[in-house]
Amino acid sequence: MTISDFISDLAHVNPEQFSNRLKLALGGESINSFANRCGVSESLLRKYLSGSCPGLDKAAGIAKAAGVDIGWLATGEGQMRRGEAAAPAQEEAGQAAAPQQLRKQAPIEQPSFDDLGMAEGMSLLAKIYSSGDNVFIRAINANLAAFGEAVDNKAVAQNAIRMMEEMNNKLLGMENRLRKLEHENAELKRGQQEQAAQG
Repeated sequence: MTISDFISDLAHVNPEQFSNRLKLALGGESINSFANRCGVSESLLRKYLSGSCPGLDKAAGIAKAAGVDIGWLATGEGQMRRGEAAAPAQEEAGQAAAPQQLRKQAPIEQPSFDDLGMAEGMSLLAKIYSSGDNVFIRAINANLAAFGEAVDNKAVAQNAIRMMEEMNNKLLGMENRLRKLEHENAELKRGQQEQAAQG
């Protein structure tokens, strides 16, 4: 999955399918009990169960409390829980699969950092944020801020380079015009000197 695919998936989450995945994640637990465990109000959880979609921070808390993968909860892709098979296709059609229908599979080998896509990266960020570990959260925030600043600085630097190239082109144009004017001025002086010599 590419970054643009993941962003598009998040922007177009089907609320009914999200609601079905949330019901599956709750299992048989009461709404009140689960709401207390994941730190949202019962009314807000009922809203999500009725078809609203939470933001990433709420989804991360819900995923952590339910013990499910944030990527699966948000998009329906991948494994519900690590080490389990992806939910059957009937879940996508709006029929939530029972947890016992999920088959066990061999643990997936952890990808290298170069292989992480947007979904995996977001899942890891959500996992870190939902852990509540302030040291990790501060470290992630500092890195995200630094990378954000680096992206901004790169854009500023590229803009400055483009402006310098434009100025250089203008200067070259002005130098060419100056040479032309100097040449014309020299021709005029020569013409005036010739007229003065004849006169």
